[in-house]
Amino acid sequence: MKTNKLIFLCLFILTTFTLYAQKTIKLKRPVFSKHDCTGYEDVILKTDETGRICSLSYGDSFNTEAVINRESKTEYFYRNNKPYKERIFTDYELTKTDSSFTFQALKKENMSVFYVFSSGILKEYYYHNDREPDLEHYYIYKTNDNNYSVSICKHRQNIMGKMDFDDYINIIEYPVQAINQLKTADKDINTYNARILIWHSFETLIPFLILDDGIISTPKSYKATSALREKNAFYAAENLRTVSGLPWASANGYGIEDKITIELPRHCLLKLDFYNGYQSETRKDLYKANSRAKKIRIKSLESE
Repeated sequence: MKTNKLIFLCLFILTTFTLYAQKTIKLKRPVFSKHDCTGYEDVILKTDETGRICSLSYGDSFNTEAVINRESKTEYFYRNNKPYKERIFTDYELTKTDSSFTFQALKKENMSVFYVFSSGILKEYYYHNDREPDLEHYYIYKTNDNNYSVSICKHRQNIMGKMDFDDYINIIEYPVQAINQLKTADKDINTYNARILIWHSFETLIPFLILDDGIISTPKSYKATSALREKNAFYAAENLRTVSGLPWASANGYGIEDKITIELPRHCLLKLDFYNGYQSETRKDLYKANSRAKKIRIKSLESE
């Protein structure tokens, strides 16, 4: 009996230690020069027992360290274990819904920086005095195997004086496991960490910390000129979002001349996979039992 109690006590202590132990998380961050991404560097984040970020190490052989004191809201910097500067954090505004947010990252006398996230796109705005805001970068979120992939796009002025968007000029990858380690169940702690990270060029991590869903870029809507309804089954165009479940099916016989409209988020290029015919892992016979398209015409409405 005593042995069982001892084992239980040891398990309890081990479990408690695991839940509240500090974490070390390794990530890559973009390095910018004059607002252009010129490369990446490794950064080691450490969190305390509450899940708050307490230090970041980077540079050659991680010789630079930023240590955060959350009580005084001060960050102390060390290089080769010698202090060389410090700065005080300011609490900036954050407004959010379930799948979008606006985050003020910087506020100076003549300039402020805002990050606005919606529909899987993070936009970085610079405000100078009373001028219209300048969109400096935008970031598009995707999934890639065991990583989240974030594409950085630059907003530039072309030779005609108009503002254009570059193609994806850089891509950051964050391991899903690292994101899961960093995010906590406490929303206040996640917001605290977001404020720390944005000071260290990790603004692309903010959506993962602040939002629970709606982060990955997906089409806004799927619409079709007809959709089949049979008893309790509705073969709507929105079924095209996933291969699993019911497909889209035309209510117009073989679907000749039917049109499907896919609305994408602005400034967002997505890969679309087309599966012709009824797709089912459990009912392979449904593929031949139903009709399939012989010809499909694809066009962009923006190019018209």
